[in-house]
Amino acid sequence: MARKVFAFDLRDAMDMRAIYLKITISLGLPPLPVAFVDLDSVLRRILDETRPLDQPVLFLLDKVDRFTAGRQGKEGKKLKTSFVQFLERLSQFDEKDKKT
Repeated sequence: MARKVFAFDLRDAMDMRAIYLKITISLGLPPLPVAFVDLDSVLRRILDETRPLDQPVLFLLDKVDRFTAGRQGKEGKKLKTSFVQFLERLSQFDEKDKKT
């Protein structure tokens, strides 16, 4: 079965908003207004864009180590936690569609 692959280079991402922006641009979507750049809005757009493909989709998150490395203290912990939450939500099982 054919797959759709999206690659996101996170090398220059310094925060979650930068990641969200890179992903929406890579999907060919116009960027969200700053007030709407949050986890739920971005996930909704990603799913709205990929669900109609009706095929497996692979997200390649390149340079993640550069995004998470070297971050210390509360800021680093918060950033890593937010990133893991994003990945968990992105890969959640959707009961309605019976697929992830």
